[in-house]
Amino acid sequence: MAEANDELFRKEALEHLSGARELGSVLRLSPGWVYRASWLMGSSAILCTALAVFVRVPVYVSGPAVIRTEGARPVVIAVLPGEHRSRLMEVSSLRLTLQAHPSFALELPLCGMGEQIAGTEELRALRGPEPDVSAAPAPVPVRACPLARTFEVDGGQREYEPGMRGKVELGVGSQRLLSLVIGKDGLLP
Repeated sequence: MAEANDELFRKEALEHLSGARELGSVLRLSPGWVYRASWLMGSSAILCTALAVFVRVPVYVSGPAVIRTEGARPVVIAVLPGEHRSRLMEVSSLRLTLQAHPSFALELPLCGMGEQIAGTEELRALRGPEPDVSAAPAPVPVRACPLARTFEVDGGQREYEPGMRGKVELGVGSQRLLSLVIGKDGLLP
């Protein structure tokens, strides 16, 4: 019968009842790991907050691209979001990934940036059949000039062909991790 009582009550409670009684003494029932875990959680919260405030992450913009020929030279024409127009002026090169070779990317120098798209037909040619022309600010056309008429991929030389489609990506700076999470365009509403 004594064994049944031992199983019914926790060891700490039985020790407290059998020990000296002090007025106002607290029965400590939480294990030691709870105390250490609370310090670990607090330290983690402080570290995460510091990282969110001080760490900067790179910001990239991307858009569709098409190869055209001007004279006898290939030119890459791309459309990028207009809200990054001022940052685009500081960029000197872009990264082109062609649809025909998605695992291969080319680094190309920029050779110009237009003011606006000439019309919906040009925008349709770059973006596809249903462009969203009502979006503000207006998309920015960007031109990149390959240094050669060919590029090397899969161990062979390929020519830039008019009409080849792809995607361009440009690094336009960095911003704090916290502003990515809770900023005006952040992950949290």
